[in-house]
Amino acid sequence: IFVDEFQNIEVGTSTDRASVENTLQELINFTHTRFVLVGTKSPEAHIKSEALRRRLVGERGQVTWTPLSLGADWTEFLERLWEWQVTSKKTPLSGEIIENMHRLTGGVPSYAKRLFTAVQGTIISNELADEGITVHRLWRSMAELFPEQHKKFELAWRTGVRKPAAPMKDAALVGEGAGI
Repeated sequence: IFVDEFQNIEVGTSTDRASVENTLQELINFTHTRFVLVGTKSPEAHIKSEALRRRLVGERGQVTWTPLSLGADWTEFLERLWEWQVTSKKTPLSGEIIENMHRLTGGVPSYAKRLFTAVQGTIISNELADEGITVHRLWRSMAELFPEQHKKFELAWRTGVRKPAAPMKDAALVGEGAGI
């Protein structure tokens, strides 16, 4: 199970955080389900339960504080995301789209969700009913709607140097041409 934006655990009270810890621990204990926690490093300090920490990094779970690598986890994440396509022309998820989504978003699930939503909004709002989600449309949407992140991810990809990703500004999602 992927838990994205895990750093938002900081928003709650200490009682809320304890409740989340207890719930995660029970789920791991009883279902033997693997968890991938995605977020910044700051919530790591809020996991007080030593037992939960052992379970997250042990055989039953996994904690990930960095973006997903291009591979099985990334593909599975996109397969689940792709089920939520709302454009009239459904686009099958191809290897080319998987690779380009990773390149465009740096493997950050939150960015992938935002790009996926934004590209569909552009297609729908511009009445491009005959066009599905294409690699060209993904690149164009990323460059137009999230130009700062697009430049950073493209530079990181070209140089092979990864820096921590800065948050995308939500305002860009409601900007002109976003269609949402």
